[in-house]
Amino acid sequence: MSVPARRACPTRVQSLRFDDMDAMASAMIGDHVEFVPLRSGPFHGRFCQIDLDGFEIKRIVHAPLLIHGAVRPDRVACTLILRPDEGLTLNGDAFGASTLAVLPEGTAVQAICPVEQDRIDLVFRAEAFHRLIDSYGVRAFPRGAHEMLRLREDQADRL
Repeated sequence: MSVPARRACPTRVQSLRFDDMDAMASAMIGDHVEFVPLRSGPFHGRFCQIDLDGFEIKRIVHAPLLIHGAVRPDRVACTLILRPDEGLTLNGDAFGASTLAVLPEGTAVQAICPVEQDRIDLVFRAEAFHRLIDSYGVRAFPRGAHEMLRLREDQADRL
């Protein structure tokens, strides 16, 4: 008896360093976001991305800047700050190491990053994200509005 072969999941890995914030914004997110520097002098940023055919894991480190834009209409982003513990404002909300930000498709993004940031973004295809949370009985997140989920210290440490 033969078993059908599983389709291999195409995986792409990128690791890039930047001295141009516009190039970093475009490579990371596309045309949906703009970076504005908060200090003079050279810009330094880097990111590593693992693309698992529609689910992306991104590790992002960058100099102080403002971020203005929106989540793509076909994606949901979940963001976790690694360091500093406090130091980012997202759409008017303080955002630190014990918080998971959920940004459904179409959510406007206004972020102030006054110091160097190190964070992880998990980016889902919107329909896959909604199927996943539905399968666990989690209520849907409102489209176009971010939500901050405060994590207990042990939960944040595990992530």
